[in-house]
Amino acid sequence: MNQKIPDYLANFRINIQMLLFVLVFSIAFVSIYTPFDLTSWYQSNDDVMKMVYASITVLGCVSILVLSRLILWAVCRRDRISILQYVLWIASEIIFIVFVYSVFNKFALQDTRPFEDIFKRALIFVPSILFIPYLVSYLYYSLKEKNNKLNSLLDKKEIWDNKPYTHVDEVFNFCDEKGRLKLSILLANVYYLASADNYVNIYYMDNGHLFHYMLRNNLKDLEEKLSNKGFCRSHRSYIVNMQKIKMISKEKEGLFINFDNEEVAPLPVSKTYSEQIVDKFATSE
Repeated sequence: MNQKIPDYLANFRINIQMLLFVLVFSIAFVSIYTPFDLTSWYQSNDDVMKMVYASITVLGCVSILVLSRLILWAVCRRDRISILQYVLWIASEIIFIVFVYSVFNKFALQDTRPFEDIFKRALIFVPSILFIPYLVSYLYYSLKEKNNKLNSLLDKKEIWDNKPYTHVDEVFNFCDEKGRLKLSILLANVYYLASADNYVNIYYMDNGHLFHYMLRNNLKDLEEKLSNKGFCRSHRSYIVNMQKIKMISKEKEGLFINFDNEEVAPLPVSKTYSEQIVDKFATSE
């Protein structure tokens, strides 16, 4: 939680876009969704006035959020806050909005309910309404940031060049799920591992030809043992030897790994592991 918040959360323009989405969503949500019936928000028999009150409240809440994000932006210009601090900031925003709403409802609209009841009810409604637009916004901008980072890496010329690797070749003992030794082989000869139900196929080169050995085990177990030996997960079904990658190409169907031997067919890279693979390949020496 001490990790700094991502760049998009400190970007003023993105924060304003998020709040505009919150504004539109909130007005629609309190107007349409039955559990948030406006009769529980305002004591009025006039449906039009209820809608007016709701719109004023939402606009007021968003105005508070805009002011808060202006302050947050100014703070982050000096030094980005941590994720924990950001969570506490959001919680403070919500509590302040609940307080302002309760005061407005009690004294401006002459609500006859006790102030504590209004406050407690708002303390449930406000976070519930904000949760969905916040979550959708964060997921959208997080995915957008990752895609931008990936495209930036792919645009670098060096990513298409064959990379020299310096880690020392060593013999690795592949054992089955019961820990019994089944295959000892130079890691420099291994190209990739592929999942096959309860087995893993180990693809390796011998005398210029590609062979595979079927081992009863799972990729997760082997990934842990090979992660510090120049191997990396590229797909739900594949672990690849980074030494053997000649090029990463971006095709219509997505990213593909091309190896330094034409006998080895290209392998797809899933979106889950694309950033990890591209980053390691681009920064390897």
